[in-house]
Amino acid sequence: MRSDFLTIANSVRSFAGVDIATGIPKLRAYGGYTGPAIKPITQRHVSEVARATNVPISAVGGVSTWEDVIEYMMIGATTIQICTSIMWHGYDFFKEVLDDLSEYMQRERLDSFEQIRGKALPHIMPIEELDDEPALMAQVDPDKCTNLLKGGCELCGKSCFYGAIEFDPKLILYRDKCDGCGLCIEVCPAEALRLLPEK
Repeated sequence: MRSDFLTIANSVRSFAGVDIATGIPKLRAYGGYTGPAIKPITQRHVSEVARATNVPISAVGGVSTWEDVIEYMMIGATTIQICTSIMWHGYDFFKEVLDDLSEYMQRERLDSFEQIRGKALPHIMPIEELDDEPALMAQVDPDKCTNLLKGGCELCGKSCFYGAIEFDPKLILYRDKCDGCGLCIEVCPAEALRLLPEK
């Protein structure tokens, strides 16, 4: 069977929860969960299918900014559908996204979104292949780190489960304890941390 296009993935089958005062489900059937929370799930499916086929993909799930649209294109989507954000913000949201996308194209000097479609795919691999690559460890940029520059911020230390980050009183990074999970990078508001190969 040949497909002209594929739609991935709309919503995730889910359960709405229980009213603990009555013991009655908030919704008596399983429904579709949508919005920003499902974006990582949908992106996984879009990228996997895009790596396996050349069939055009229409991506659906968790689009709440123009950057989300670009991300989906970079992992192989040909078109992107928006629904939940329209319910939240109204039809004017379409114009906001289109205006921002137009600015992005001008800024990046793009004639067509085809120039970026699938751009991220060569950098995506199964976790088994990633395990074979050299280990990555956190490194801090002292010129960006709020704690090292003026003290105060300790968000990265609170997120580290491996004891690789301590404060005495300034940040101390023990690279030999770092697991390379990247959580410290995700929480750093100054973008002062990054993962680099183990030396």
